Amino acid sequence: VCLFPTLSGAMKFENLLESKRIKIKNRPDIFGEQRITDENDNITGYDDYLLINATSFSLEEVPQAVEKYGGVCFPAHIDRSSYSILSVLGTFPETPTFKAAGLSRYADEKKLSAENPCLGNMKLFVNSDAHRLSDIPEPQNELELPECSAEALIDYIKNR
Repeated sequence: VCLFPTLSGAMKFENLLESKRIKIKNRPDIFGEQRITDENDNITGYDDYLLINATSFSLEEVPQAVEKYGGVCFPAHIDRSSYSILSVLGTFPETPTFKAAGLSRYADEKKLSAENPCLGNMKLFVNSDAHRLSDIPEPQNELELPECSAEALIDYIKNR
């Protein structure tokens, strides 16, 4: 998850990310269409290259690159058995690379923290990891910030 205080910062990071993509043609018959939509969900195009593919960024480079544009990032759904940092690496990196981590709503936070002590120094966010609006549950967690803004959330994460 990458959060930016401005659209400009997000777009600059996106340009950098695009330069680091390993471009493999998408096979819509296997992986589905990769639609590009506008703010009204109208299809404006398709991404021809596989979006689930890795980039040439190292794990340590991503937070540094995001921070360069004023943002903060953290790995999502670390407890999942696939497509998560723990399922890929087998452990959570001990370096101070991340200041937060995302958990699925089914995570056993105590068990994860016991197995990965570095999580004790991070903010842990629980989310649904829903990919469809109909799968988003009612809110179960709240976060108190001085104001409702991207800047306030990013500051909260960065300053633990």
